[in-house]
Amino acid sequence: MYCNKLVATIRCKGQILRERDSVVQLPFGAEYSIQLKNLDPCRRALVAIEIDGRDVLDGGNIVVEPAEVANIERFITNGNLDKGARFKFVEMTKAIEESKGIGMEDGLVNITFRYEELPEAKIYRAPDITPHWPDITPHWIYGGGSHVDGLHTFMSSVGSTVNHNSRTYGGVKGSLGDMGDPGSMDGLAGASLNCCLTANDHTNPISDSIFSAKPNDEGITVKGSDSKQKFTETTVHGNLSERHNIVFKLKGGGVIKPLAIKTKIVCSDCKKQNKSSNKYCSACGSNLSYS
Repeated sequence: MYCNKLVATIRCKGQILRERDSVVQLPFGAEYSIQLKNLDPCRRALVAIEIDGRDVLDGGNIVVEPAEVANIERFITNGNLDKGARFKFVEMTKAIEESKGIGMEDGLVNITFRYEELPEAKIYRAPDITPHWPDITPHWIYGGGSHVDGLHTFMSSVGSTVNHNSRTYGGVKGSLGDMGDPGSMDGLAGASLNCCLTANDHTNPISDSIFSAKPNDEGITVKGSDSKQKFTETTVHGNLSERHNIVFKLKGGGVIKPLAIKTKIVCSDCKKQNKSSNKYCSACGSNLSYS
């Protein structure tokens, strides 16, 4: 999903999953990660993530460097930047409902982000010595910009950063292999995954999308297997832009394998196989969102 120069996707078993009107389907019991790509060529993006209405970054933000990619696969708990539990999607069973109750934001992945603004450019022009001389080309000097109080960032082994209560952490490379993703964090060219611990704002959840309610398709995210994805600290400077939001609704049930972007969609009316990017059937014109 794209919003204001940031792309966010859900990955499972090495594949990017297709999103239909904010809904992503994946199998119950599957571990997944959140991949972020910053398309802004100059500014760093500070990203906060909430899953099922709870902050999964221990009050922090992921800092994605300009034109780079970050893949977040685990919870940050109690300031532990060396290891943690992966995101795991499970069915909302009766036992879970009786234990924790039903939350308004169950199944939602809420991504809130801002950009680090560039320092204001100041222009200086050299004075003319004589009125007959042509104008001198102005020089661009970048100045200004102030340190943002309370914003410290953490950097992951792939060039990313995280900050926690003014404590500094060193970075080591993390691996995606245990989730089935090929390679390590180095596999993401220039991937950068930074965290800056600040308070997160709560946003309103989106409504369920086009998929009609089905038995056993509701789920929540719990702690999965151990991940050694690591973070280190960095610093954020300058002012921050307004906040933007991307929200996914995770659903499961009756899915044998992740519905990946390469999976063809079979039209429920004429049985024609369509490209995953098609919204309407190429044969009969039926809306494939309901197939």
